This record gives sequence, structure tokens and C-alpha cells, in this order.
Amino acid sequence: MRYRTEGNDFAQMIERIINKNTHRIIKECQSYLDRYAAGQRPRFSTDLDYLLSLLYPQNAETRAAIEEVNEMIVSGRGEHFAGSTEEFFSQLTST
Repeated sequence: MRYRTEGNDFAQMIERIINKNTHRIIKECQSYLDRYAAGQRPRFSTDLDYLLSLLYPQNAETRAAIEEVNEMIVSGRGEHFAGSTEEFFSQLTST
């Protein structure tokens, strides 16, 4: 979404700051999301999973699976796979 900043010195200053720091802003946001997904959430944080469930409602079975994975992440139980999708499916079909 674009906002008109012409003639508004303050809005133009904010736009310049954002444009100058876009890479850093994206990097910091991704870092926050990575920490959040790993269970390292600020004490008073927005429940991103709840917000996403409102935006993208799934059936009850899918929600239960997501909650199970989140619990595994928080508790450190289960297995973590680091690799490509192709490697993941190859591993699944080889067992």
C-alpha cells in the first residue's frame, strides 16, 4: 500500500528512514519471527499463531497438528529436520 507523502515533511522523513533501513528492518523482523517460532517469546507478545489462524482458518485436524508441532518446538521433543523439501520426502520414503 502506498501513502502520499508529498508536501508532508515529517512523512517524507519517515519514508527516507524506512527506505534507507529496509534491509535491516526485514532482517530484524525475520530474526524476531525465528526466535518466536523457537519459543523465545517476549513475556507480553502477540499470539502470532492465533492471528494467523484468524487470517487462514484451517480445519480442526490441521490446527491440532500445528499446535502439536508448536508444543514440540517449545518442549524440545520430537525431531527437527534441516534440509530441502526433496531431502525430507526422500527420507520419508526410504523408511
